[in-house]
Order: sequence, then C-alpha cells, then structure tokens
Amino acid sequence: FVNDAMLLETETALELYRAMLYTRQLDDRLVLLNRQGRIGIHFPSLGEEASILGSAFALRPSDWVFPGYREFGAALWRGMPLQRYFDHIFSNANDPAKGREIGNHLTWKKGRIVSVGSPLGARITQAVGFAWAAKLRKEDIAVLVYFGDGLTSSNDFHSALNFAGVFKPPVVLFCRNNGWAQTTPVERQTASESIAQ
Repeated sequence: FVNDAMLLETETALELYRAMLYTRQLDDRLVLLNRQGRIGIHFPSLGEEASILGSAFALRPSDWVFPGYREFGAALWRGMPLQRYFDHIFSNANDPAKGREIGNHLTWKKGRIVSVGSPLGARITQAVGFAWAAKLRKEDIAVLVYFGDGLTSSNDFHSALNFAGVFKPPVVLFCRNNGWAQTTPVERQTASESIAQ
C-alpha cells in the first residue's frame, strides 16, 4: 500500500538515482586508486548506496550525521564539494585536516558531518550523547549515526541503545547489515536470528 504522501516527485527521485550512480562510479574509482596505492584506506559502499542516500535525504539541513567508513555519499548529498573530499582523500595541501587524519575519516562542519573515528563503536555512544545534549538544550535537531552489523557486538552499541531507549534523544541508529563484520560473517556476531532482534 502506497499513498500520495509516500511518493517522491519525479525530479527528486531522478536526483536521488543520479546521486546513487555517481556514488557508485566514484566508489569504483576510489577502490582502483586504493589498489594502485595512490590513496590510503577506502571502504566501498557497493550495494549500500540506496540506504545511505535515502537516509541522508530524509534529514533536514539542521540535522547532524555521524558517519562510518562507507557514507561519503551522504556527505556529498549534503553538499560537500567533491574537490574538498578529494583534498582530504589525497591528504594534499588543501586538506582541511592538513594530512593529520586518515583520508577516509571525512568530516565537514558546514554540512554537519562529524569526523569518522577509528574506534567506530565510540561513534554510536557519541551520537546518542550529542542528541541527548540537543534535547536538553531544546534544539530542534536530529542525529543520524551509521554503523555496520559487526559493531552490534560492541559494548558501545549496547550502552548507546540502552541509553537511547531510556532517555529517548532525537537519534536514528542506522545499522547497515551487509552480512559481514570485516571478515567475520554475521552468524558469528550474534546468537539472535537477525540483527534487528
């Protein structure tokens, strides 16, 4: 069942589709550059473009994003200039982080994109805390935090979900379940029948 409120305008749907194709093409190029040793670390978002862009599309400009390694498409959707992204990926002279950050750890304050951090589980608790602080200050914002299914085994995940369940901050915890946590299959991550449970 679909009602009129659920339908996107044709031009908006096409814009999202073009953004997904653009993300896929850029992702393919970044994988090649990584394999050639021309850029450092890169985690592809192959097959996850729709979930990443669809969730970013639902945000307002005032909302904040706590990305993981694969959400560069969300940053570009929110307006991050491609040149600025590449400056960071290549850690060149125009890199705002001045090469002091891993190239895949994108950040963009103007677009309300919080820096990726290597201990990814920490991002979940930080996002919940950020949303809780906004709620206490009565700010009209939401926070979206992305993470993979492997992080559902972390203490940060369980602490964050418990805190969010009790205090109800304006946060969306977005688990991208691609079936793998690095090299470990999801069946080894949980005894539950699914991540959603």
